[in-house]
Amino acid sequence: MQDMLAAFEMHITIAESGQKARELIENTYFDVMLLDMVLPDISGEEIAYYVTNHFNTTIASMPIIAVTANVIESDILRYNAVGIEHIVAKPVVLDELLKAISEVCGTALVNQGGNVVQEADLIAAGLPIFLQACQECHNALYMALETTDYDCIRRVAHRIRGSARTYGYEALGQLATIVEDGLREPSTIYDLSEAKCLLSELDRTLRQNETL
Repeated sequence: MQDMLAAFEMHITIAESGQKARELIENTYFDVMLLDMVLPDISGEEIAYYVTNHFNTTIASMPIIAVTANVIESDILRYNAVGIEHIVAKPVVLDELLKAISEVCGTALVNQGGNVVQEADLIAAGLPIFLQACQECHNALYMALETTDYDCIRRVAHRIRGSARTYGYEALGQLATIVEDGLREPSTIYDLSEAKCLLSELDRTLRQNETL
């Protein structure tokens, strides 16, 4: 999502874990939290409950947007129970994400030129940043395959899976999803062939756009 939002006037802070998110919340004011409901240490629901029930009313009133693939009715009821009212489904669609942010912040979003973002401009504005992210992911994945760094491979797949579909690269998004899902429980016998296919698809995407 960081890559998807980079073209707009937003100051983005990344928390790699639920514990890090708690620390940031205590020390920094944020206009909105984009909350992945599946975190490596604490569930998204626990983080949401921590925020919405905080003794500091400024923290407790911070809007939370859940970003999740789990959006059946029972999931939504659980999110609502801990104070989450806004949900963006994965794979994330850029205009839906921007609309949700705009709604909770009560203001129109602007691009780096100071102009109000129009839906027709979203893909054009974000595509160069997406391709830059592809280049970075390509380089990181190449090195991770050389060193059999499963954690790095998973992070690369997670970074690219949602935004790839947003920009019309369905095959890339599907491969990234397969790789990340396969590495949720790392194993010494994990077959790297799918990750190698992901590297090849990144290579093809970059060559198509003459950025490699």
